[in-house]
Amino acid sequence: MKMNVYIAPANHDITGFCNIYLKRSDFSIGSARDDYRKSPSTWSEVGRMNSLGQVVCLERALVGEAIYQDIMDCQPLMAGLQFSADAAAPQAAPAAPGVAGNDAPRLRPRARP
Repeated sequence: MKMNVYIAPANHDITGFCNIYLKRSDFSIGSARDDYRKSPSTWSEVGRMNSLGQVVCLERALVGEAIYQDIMDCQPLMAGLQFSADAAAPQAAPAAPGVAGNDAPRLRPRARP
């Protein structure tokens, strides 16, 4: 299974932010931009990037460790970037420390510089 992450240009009323989307598929999608334009409902929002190209929040458990590290290492980011990786199966969110069975937060905010 392929995991594809796409930073879509802002198309909403929240100025200064771009959404980060994830699509899982059995094959490589080629251009994430073209695929997102054709079928946006097949993509899931997994985070946000601010106007400085910094990740504000990102669902680490859903995008996987490899893509998460690639995104963090490539900052500052820009709209239109695409990240892809192979994944055997969706990853489970880790439990919060000290709380058995508690899933990690849905969106993980990053500290402001």
